[in-house]
Amino acid sequence: MHADSKVESLKSSCRYLKHTYDELLHREYDCMAITGTGERCSKPAKVDSIQNGLMIRVCLQHKKLAEERK
Repeated sequence: MHADSKVESLKSSCRYLKHTYDELLHREYDCMAITGTGERCSKPAKVDSIQNGLMIRVCLQHKKLAEERK
């Protein structure tokens, strides 16, 4: 009984780690710009942009906004 419980616990941990990995992997391809509400933009990043001396990946909308501010 104890072994079955341990196996189920390990399966649960494995599912959680896979979910976390997929979430982090997806996040790398999301826009890195901060929206007006202070949250990170969730649109897919398409282009690189230089912001405050750092290169970040941004969506097309935030690329246009960055160009307008220059």
